[in-house]
Amino acid sequence: MEYKGYRVPQDLGLLAGLFFLLVYYSLFLQFLPVPRLIESARRNLRRESLREADSSDKENLNKIWRGCSFILNRLFRTSKPCLRRTLVLHRWCCKQNIASTVVVGFLKNGRELKGHSWLLVNGEPFGERPADLERYTQVLGE
Repeated sequence: MEYKGYRVPQDLGLLAGLFFLLVYYSLFLQFLPVPRLIESARRNLRRESLREADSSDKENLNKIWRGCSFILNRLFRTSKPCLRRTLVLHRWCCKQNIASTVVVGFLKNGRELKGHSWLLVNGEPFGERPADLERYTQVLGE
């Protein structure tokens, strides 16, 4: 059976895993700097055999993106899901040996400073419109 692009019951394990990863990153973001969390996601990466994401990988990334967004927005009730979602996506890419880059940027809007993070897959922002990201000044791109 399929529901909103997820295969039920096969994808229930994926969603449960996303939940636990999001709890993990929510906890450790309070104690560890972002570059260290990015490095922890890369521990399974084999740099000598990096590959580009194919259409099947992008389909899985889209499932992960939507699952993380649902969990963060509906269950965790956060208004800023981007960093935790990006870290989970990056971790999955590293486990699949897909070349990806976590980018963190800031935007000054009057007196307010807004932060945002996104993932580059095959050199393209995943799940984001490039035009929206041009306004941000990148401070981290690992």
